[in-house]
Parts: sequence; structure tokens; C-alpha cells
Amino acid sequence: MYRIVLIFIIAFSALIIGCTTPKKTGNQPNDLASNRQQKPPIPAAVPAPLIQTGRYSAIAAAPTKAQRNPLRVIISVTIPHEVLTVRQAIKYLLRRSGYRLSEPNAQSSEVADLFDYPLPQVHRQLGPMPLDDALRTLAGLAFELHTDPLHRTVGYALTESYREPVIRAEVAHE
Repeated sequence: MYRIVLIFIIAFSALIIGCTTPKKTGNQPNDLASNRQQKPPIPAAVPAPLIQTGRYSAIAAAPTKAQRNPLRVIISVTIPHEVLTVRQAIKYLLRRSGYRLSEPNAQSSEVADLFDYPLPQVHRQLGPMPLDDALRTLAGLAFELHTDPLHRTVGYALTESYREPVIRAEVAHE
């Protein structure tokens, strides 16, 4: 009985395989015009070598995204009650990142005012989120985060939509 079932399965498989249609090749006339218009393929990134860490596991020998850009590390932090101002909270978040707050004289007066504001209670618990998003959250919508990867500093500037237009008085010449 098993032989009959096995023969039937083999015959049915052969029938299905024999009934498939061949794939078109690029040598047909209709495909030549489309092949001329196609751009050459973009080479894929070279994969990182794998290092075996166990019998059935391996990891890529490459830095993580957070190691490449420390401000993209995912944080989940509770800011202690000793931190009272926005400046102190920013410094608290940056303390293990390798980045520091830019010099106070490089900041505008609006940014200096922001740094002296009391830290809102809602900002004492942040995350999980990337560190740079947490830094943006502390400053609010009126400020944009500026980073300097060369000197590993972060700073803020007032966004264009919050800047007051400069009004110049025309002096009439007599």
C-alpha cells in the first residue's frame, strides 16, 4: 500500500514540475528596450563579518547605531529632584553621552533664559526615546537642537517661527 502512495506522489510531483512554463530571458526583442533604460544596480553594502558566540548563534562585528551616534542611544530616565532647572536637566542627560553643553556665551539670550527656567514636573520622567529627542523635549517647540559632532557639544537656537521680525524705522532725510 505504501509503495502505491509513494509512486503516486512521485508521479504527481513529476507532472507538476513538467507543467511549469519557462521564464523569459532578456534576449527577447521586447525586453531589449526596457533593459537599455534600466539603471545599473546599486551595489549592496558590504555585510559585517559574523562572530560565532555560541554553537547556534553569531553576531555581526560592527558598531551599533548608538555607538556610531551617541545621541541616538535609547534612554529611559527619571531625573532626580535635586535637578531644579532646564540647564541642570540637560547636563544630567548628557553626563554619560560623551557630549557636553556648549559654552553659555555661544547661546542667545532666549536660550540663556530657557536654561534658567524651572524644570517642569512632566519632564522628570523621559523615555524610552532617543537621547536627542529627550534633549529636544526639554527645550520645547520654540528651540531647535544643534549638535557639533566634531567638538561633541550640543546647543540650542530659537526656531525661525518664534523670532520676532526686525522692524527698522525709516528716517526721513530732509
